[in-house]
Amino acid sequence: MCTGGGHPTQVREARCDPSGKFAFVEFTTEALAATALQLFNGMELCGRDMKLARPAGYVARFDYQY
Repeated sequence: MCTGGGHPTQVREARCDPSGKFAFVEFTTEALAATALQLFNGMELCGRDMKLARPAGYVARFDYQY
């Protein structure tokens, strides 16, 4: 979802590795992150299957923001 200026409002931060082989994306809510994991894990991008996962040491929180 975007604001009127076309800026994403559902992603807090996105960083790409200079090699282009991996990236880190932080969503604004736990629910959005879970949805992205379900929708995009295994999806093909530029001829390769994406592999999505939680960060190492991730601890689930149960304070979903809607």
